Amino acid sequence: VIGGYFTTLQPNGAPSATPRNRVARLNSDGTIDTAFNPNASGAVLCLALQTDGKIVLGGQFGSLQPNGAPSATQRLRIARVNADGTLDAGFDPKPNNVNSVIWTVAVQPDGKILIGGGFTSLQPNGAPSATPRDNMARLNSSGTLDAAFDPKPSSNVYTLALQPDGRILVGGIFTSLKPNGAPTATPRQFLARVNADGTLDSAF
Repeated sequence: VIGGYFTTLQPNGAPSATPRNRVARLNSDGTIDTAFNPNASGAVLCLALQTDGKIVLGGQFGSLQPNGAPSATQRLRIARVNADGTLDAGFDPKPNNVNSVIWTVAVQPDGKILIGGGFTSLQPNGAPSATPRDNMARLNSSGTLDAAFDPKPSSNVYTLALQPDGRILVGGIFTSLKPNGAPTATPRQFLARVNADGTLDSAF
């Protein structure tokens, strides 16, 4: 599965290009999986595969119109598609803000989903109001917000890596974190590690 800014692919000397908007799936020989076409309206900048075959997409898109659907469905910068490329209709975290790009996504072994980017709030799955989350959040597998997890980096998060012990490496252009309602921010220049509960690993 590949994501980016592209709008066509022309694999392995094919005589003509095949439309694919920002996300596609290739067979093992590099040819296009013709049945898979989520059709994102803007750039897909990160992908994560779940153990059930579903795929979480993040980026700059505002909607998806998968597999020839008659109309587009709004999805703000993050979406989940089924293994066949159709939309997982129940998953809609909806990050909010003008610059709310999703730069990175990672799926934990328990199915929870970590996201990093430039957002300042999320309003998942039809919630009546938005919940503040600065640049990093964790979602439950249903797309709802994990309310206990709030590392609060001071600026964009570009990359996340899960360690086997559950701790999370965070990279970006932040200069501090203020986790889980801490009274003051702790300086961290561009790289930090947080514990599984979102608190700062102070020794790192």
